[in-house]
Amino acid sequence: VARDARRIVAENIPTTPDARTDLVRSFGIKAYACHPLIVEGQVIGTLSFGTRSRLTFAGDELSLMKTVADQVAIAMERIRLFRSEKERADELEQLVSKRTVQLNQQAELLNLAHDAIILIDKDNKITFWNTGAEETYGFSKEEAIGRIVHDLLKTTSDPSMQDIMTIVERKGHWEGELGHTCKKGKQVLVHSRWALRQNAVDGTTEIMEVN
Repeated sequence: VARDARRIVAENIPTTPDARTDLVRSFGIKAYACHPLIVEGQVIGTLSFGTRSRLTFAGDELSLMKTVADQVAIAMERIRLFRSEKERADELEQLVSKRTVQLNQQAELLNLAHDAIILIDKDNKITFWNTGAEETYGFSKEEAIGRIVHDLLKTTSDPSMQDIMTIVERKGHWEGELGHTCKKGKQVLVHSRWALRQNAVDGTTEIMEVN
């Protein structure tokens, strides 16, 4: 049945010469039906029915067996898909956990840098603000993250930050001298490098600014 994907019905087993019935005959089975469990044209198993009380099956009983076998095949395939999805989810969770640890380690390294390192998302909002940025500009992480970058750091030189972002989006990078107004109004001049990069968590594009 599994090999040929075809049902086998064996009746009158006590007197049949069919060698395929030897095993079920030893259990006292008098009539036996084995159905393939088929999903999308592939056999995933078999389902058997047997009786010790009668020598044959009625036609409607065989039809019911076919219906039950089809439903069992669907249920088994759903279980397989569920397990497969769960395994993939578990693998993804492990990958995310591992990647989170890596990102946390990277963030710790970036925080140790004396350079001001800032990450800016597609909406021009600050998503990362390291210790170097705090020391350079006077704004804490809590004050900076989530703010529009050119609203927080006013430029005192050309080009403007909006112009730089346009250049970076077109060319992928920008480098030059940049004047900023800090938290308490102090003016600073920094050597600034901007570059497009891909966010390692969600794959979105962001800008990394190192001053």
